[in-house]
Amino acid sequence: MTESIDRRGFLRGAAGTAALAAGGGSLLAGCGGKAAKKNSNDANAKVKLPTLHPYESVKPDLPGDPTLGVQDGYLTYPAHPKPGIKGKPGNGGSVTAFVITYTDPPPGMNRNKYWQALNARLGTKLNMTIVPFSDYVQKLATTIAGGDLPDYLQIYQPVPQLPSLLAAKCQDLTKYLSGDAVTDYPYLASIPSDYWKSCVFNGGIYGLPIPRSKMGGMLYRRDDLIKPKGVNPNPTSFAEFKNLCKELTDLRHNKWALASAPNDFVRQMLGACRTWKNDGGKLTNVNEQPETKQAIGAVASLVKAGYVHPDSFAQNNTTTLKQWFSSGTALMHFDNYTAWPGFYTQNVAGASFTINGMLPPNFDSGSKANTWQGSLDFSFTALKKSSDTRIKELLAIANYIAAPFGTEESTFMGNGVLGVDYTIKNGLPVKTDQGTAEVQLSTGYLAQGPSVLAGQYTQATKDCYEYEKKFLPQSVADPTQALYSDTASSKNATLNQAITDATNAILQGRKPLSSWDDAVQAWKSGGGDQIRKEFQEALQKSS
Repeated sequence: MTESIDRRGFLRGAAGTAALAAGGGSLLAGCGGKAAKKNSNDANAKVKLPTLHPYESVKPDLPGDPTLGVQDGYLTYPAHPKPGIKGKPGNGGSVTAFVITYTDPPPGMNRNKYWQALNARLGTKLNMTIVPFSDYVQKLATTIAGGDLPDYLQIYQPVPQLPSLLAAKCQDLTKYLSGDAVTDYPYLASIPSDYWKSCVFNGGIYGLPIPRSKMGGMLYRRDDLIKPKGVNPNPTSFAEFKNLCKELTDLRHNKWALASAPNDFVRQMLGACRTWKNDGGKLTNVNEQPETKQAIGAVASLVKAGYVHPDSFAQNNTTTLKQWFSSGTALMHFDNYTAWPGFYTQNVAGASFTINGMLPPNFDSGSKANTWQGSLDFSFTALKKSSDTRIKELLAIANYIAAPFGTEESTFMGNGVLGVDYTIKNGLPVKTDQGTAEVQLSTGYLAQGPSVLAGQYTQATKDCYEYEKKFLPQSVADPTQALYSDTASSKNATLNQAITDATNAILQGRKPLSSWDDAVQAWKSGGGDQIRKEFQEALQKSS
C-alpha cells in the first residue's frame, strides 16, 4: 500500500471540500457557536500529551536516529514473534469503522478469511466501510450528514469546522491517554508524544495518530535505466540537472526524463519552504517567496524543452505517473517516500529494476538547497462519543491494531496467517495470492504503531535507510504542522486550485512569468492573509 505525495492536497479539491461543508452543514451548524469557541489555543497548549513508553520487541538490523528522525530498519522478520497482548480486546459484540484505501477494495467479510481471523483475534465483529481515497470527501460528508458516526472515523485535515464536529460528536480521550494514563494501552504508548499534537482540539485529545516518518517528498530515479547511459545521476546544480534531463529524454521512442513538472524539487534546490516559513513568529507562505517564482521560471524551461511528459498536466492523481515511472516511460518521478517499496511490488522490469532518490543540489553558487519534512501523522482517528466501558473497549481494540513491528500481533496485522496468507522466504514474508487479495483492510488507517523500514525487498530497505541519513540532516519542518486554521480548512481548496492553475498556465506557456505576482496577490486577499493571521496566533500560543 502506498500513499500519494498529494494525499492531503488531493482532498482539497474545491468540489470535494464544498461537498463536505454542504453535507455536514446541518450537523456543523447545530454544533457551532459554543462548541467552536472551545478550540482555544491557550487550552490546547496546556494539554498533557501521552507519555512515550517505547515497546521493545526486536532489535533493528539498521538502527535509526531518533534525533534526526531516521527510522529503524529491519532486514528480516523475527522467526518466532512474541505476542504482547493477553486475551481478546473486544467484548464479543461489533464495532464500526470508516477508512480509506489506495488499492482495490478487499473481498467482503463473508468472503475474506483474513478478516474473519482478525475478528476472532479481536473478539469483536469489525465492520469496516472502506472507501477509495478519491471518494473520501463525499463519503465523509454523507456520513456526517447521517448523524450517527461510526465508532472509528478517519479524519484528514482540512475538514471545515472540525473542532465543532469533534466537540459535538467525538470522544475527548484526555483522561484515557494523557500522560502515563496511556500505559493502559502499551502499543499506543509506543507512539512518540510529538505525533499526538495533531490530535489536540478543544483543550483535549480527540484522536489516535497514524504515525509517519519525518521523510517528505523526494525525486525518484530509475538507476537501472540511467546507469547504462553513462551520465552523472547526481547533478550539482540546476544547469547540470537540466543537462541530465536532456540526456535522458528520447522523444523518438516516447521516453521522457520527468513524469511531471518538478516544481517541488527545484524549489528545494533554491531553499524554499514547503508551505510556511517561520521568522521569529512571523509566517511567510511559500507562494510569497521569491524562490518560488524563480523555480517556476526554471521548470518552465524544462517543459518547453520537452523533458516533461506532455500528458502530465491532465493527471489529477499520481497513479498514471507511477505507471510511467515503473514502465520506464519516465525516468524520474517526484513522490512521497512511502512509495518506495510499492514501486518494487509493481515493477515490470524484473530483477534488474533498481531505483533510488536524488538529493536536490544547490540551484547555483548563490543558493542553499534543503529538503522538506513530511507530515508526522498521515491522518488521525476520532472515536464516537460513548460510555466509559465502550471507549475503553475501542481503545483496547485500537491498541491491538497498533502493534509495533516485531510483535506477533504486528506480523499478523501486516501479513495474515502463516502458510495461508504468506510464506517465509529468506527471513521475509511473501504473500500468497490469497493474502495479496485479502490482507488489505486499511486497518493501518484506523490505528498504527511507529513507522519503520521493513518489507519483502531487502535492498530497497537498505537504500531507503541510507537515503534517509542524507535527506533528513538538511530537511526543514512545516511550523504549522500541528496547528489549526478554520479559514484554511474552508478556503484552502479554492486558494490552492487557483495557485495550481496559475502555475500550470506559466509552465505551459499560456501566461508570462510576470502573471505570478497577480496570482500571489489574489491568494493573499482571497484568504491567505487571514490564514497567516490564524496560524500566527496559534503558533504564538503553542510556543
